[in-house]
Formats: sequence, C-alpha cells, structure tokens
Amino acid sequence: MNQQIDSEIMKISTQIIVFAGNARENVNEVLKAAYRNDLAAAQQKLEEAQENLNQAHHVHTKLLQSEAKGESIEFSILLTHAQDTLMVTISELHIAKHMLKMYEKMNGLLEK
Repeated sequence: MNQQIDSEIMKISTQIIVFAGNARENVNEVLKAAYRNDLAAAQQKLEEAQENLNQAHHVHTKLLQSEAKGESIEFSILLTHAQDTLMVTISELHIAKHMLKMYEKMNGLLEK
C-alpha cells in the first residue's frame, strides 16, 4: 500500500467533507431563515451553500480527472463518505432552492 497515495486521498476526502458539511449547515440555515420569513438572510445562506458546494465539487473533480488520466485510486471508506456527503448535500440544496421559492411565493400571497 502506497502511503503517499493514502495520505493524499485522506486530504482530498477531508476537504470534500468539510466543504460539503459547511454547505449542509448553510442549507439548514436557509430553511430556518425562510421559516422566520427572513428571505434576504435565506438567500445569503443559499449563496454561501452554493459556494461551499462549488469548492467541494472542485476538489472532487480534480480527483476524477486524476483517475481519468489513469492514476490508480485505492478504495477508501473515507472517500466514499466524502462522496456520499457531497451528493446528499447537492440534493438538499436543490430541494432548499425550491422550498425558498415556495416561501417567497407564499409571502407574496400573504402580503396581498
């Protein structure tokens, strides 16, 4: 087992987990702000979530490019967890975007 590859996979996995985890927390804050009817704060947190996901995706894409170039990547449960966290957070962000639109629409209807 190559220790250099293992430490690099650990570093990449950790970066993905941190960025995706931060995005997931941002998504929770989006929903809390929307529930409080603070749509400006919700929109700000949505942008922060998207930026964190972009960073996680960038790290993940570099890993995919390495493998596409023929570099061997060993199985890692940590990397699997990182990818799972990234995918779940992408889905949660997608749903939160739709929910924010619903809150905005409901808010508009209530103001009429």
